Amino acid sequence: MTRIDYLVSRWELLLGVAPPAAVPRTLRDPLIALLASLVLLGVLAGVQAARLAHARRDVEIVRQRLAQDDSALRRLDALEVEVRRLHAIDGEIDRIAEAGAHSVSAVAAIGNRIPKDAWLSSIRRDHDGYVLEGSARRLSLVSRTLAALAALPATGRARLVSVQDAPAGRGVGYAITLGPAR
Repeated sequence: MTRIDYLVSRWELLLGVAPPAAVPRTLRDPLIALLASLVLLGVLAGVQAARLAHARRDVEIVRQRLAQDDSALRRLDALEVEVRRLHAIDGEIDRIAEAGAHSVSAVAAIGNRIPKDAWLSSIRRDHDGYVLEGSARRLSLVSRTLAALAALPATGRARLVSVQDAPAGRGVGYAITLGPAR
């Protein structure tokens, strides 16, 4: 007798087709192996997807570290340039300080050589020497000033540049250049 069932089974609702009433015994083992391999394949695909996501996160972390390292390297290069600049400035300051001490002693020596009735109104640095401008009561004091400055060891070349009458009959004005000793 054939049984007719008009009720729809769960499988028909889910799959849309009715499963066969019974699976033949010869197909049961291959179907189990197929289902097991599909489950294993699904598990392996999930594991690989997780590993890939982890690898992508690692790549992003490495990229961020490289960007930080690159930024740090640029800052380091900038600091290195700054250190070189500061080192050059330090050398320049040492050179200026050394030259300044020499200049102070040279200006003091010039001031000590000026006779009593001769005055300096300005001392300017000019290349390797100095330009002196001043006034004196008489022309003979300008001559004595020139001779005294020529006797300086560091500035042996004294040269009279100009002499003119000072305004209101107050003596004479002069300009002298001092060069380094030969």
